[in-house]
Amino acid sequence: MNSDLQMTHSGETRDRILEAAEKVFCELGFTASSLEDVAAAARIPLAEVRREFPSKRDLWGEVTNRRFAEYFERQSEILSNPDVPERSMTDSFQALFQFFHSNPEFIRLHRWSLVEGLDLDEPHAGTALTTHAVQAISMAQEAHFIRSDVDPAAVLCAVFALAEGWFLAKPEFKARFGTALPDDDVYLDAIIKLFVPSLIT
Repeated sequence: MNSDLQMTHSGETRDRILEAAEKVFCELGFTASSLEDVAAAARIPLAEVRREFPSKRDLWGEVTNRRFAEYFERQSEILSNPDVPERSMTDSFQALFQFFHSNPEFIRLHRWSLVEGLDLDEPHAGTALTTHAVQAISMAQEAHFIRSDVDPAAVLCAVFALAEGWFLAKPEFKARFGTALPDDDVYLDAIIKLFVPSLIT
């Protein structure tokens, strides 16, 4: 087998492992699952799974990273071009909300980590993106685009709580509100109208 074919085979194997791992983690969580479960779901020998991912923690990290990659690119682009503060904040909020909306598997993985009380690393890109976002908020405050009497990290925490918290709590909200529960678009419109103007100077 030449090098190109080997790379293709390796890439296909890795993709199969990641797809199977996501299904296993979503169904069983981190603690109750094993690399053996993933190998069985992927129909790949355990030795190959271990060759690609030496530990279950490595595999979990790569599964969440894969889901996070596209959002990271979009959010980085927004944060790097803060032309109109209110528009940039709205775009950033929408990008985060859309990520959670389009990736229910990510929400399920996060819900498992909360239920199990896991201390797992967030996506590798997440740390860099968080730092970038806090810096962007600080710069906007220094330029008097947004109010300076609030902590930048607290602003970011509030954004995540409003966006991710909605999807994490939706099952409870459905039980409580029934048919009166707003859909995702109505909720997003409401929190943008309430949150963004309160920060603009």
